[in-house]
Amino acid sequence: MTAGGGSKFNADSHTIIEATQYCRKHVIRALGQKRSIPKRVNRTRTSRYQPILEILKKVWAASNFLCGKRLKPFMSHLVAALKRHGELKLTKDQEVLLLSASAATIDRLLAKAKRSWLQRSIYYQTRHSS
Repeated sequence: MTAGGGSKFNADSHTIIEATQYCRKHVIRALGQKRSIPKRVNRTRTSRYQPILEILKKVWAASNFLCGKRLKPFMSHLVAALKRHGELKLTKDQEVLLLSASAATIDRLLAKAKRSWLQRSIYYQTRHSS
């Protein structure tokens, strides 16, 4: 109870109880707690795909900048062709790692390169004529 005789429990609390079906006392305790925002955890270990990032960028450029979903099925053919023409020099471990990467992993690894490539592309450099 407050000094004025009214309840601390307001109309918003009743709305929360109706929507969530929580007990009234649980809602009072939950709303009365101080909230702390967890700190962002920085990852200390490096990616296992880090050694093949530059190789992946070359393969991606040779594929005319396909997305990971479209690049993954052609990766083995593309790597074989680039090796045959002397454009890539890979160890067996690098090749296995490169070919085992999923489409989502390819997209994650190339995200930074895609952003910088898009910023330099002609799409962002054109201006409207007056």
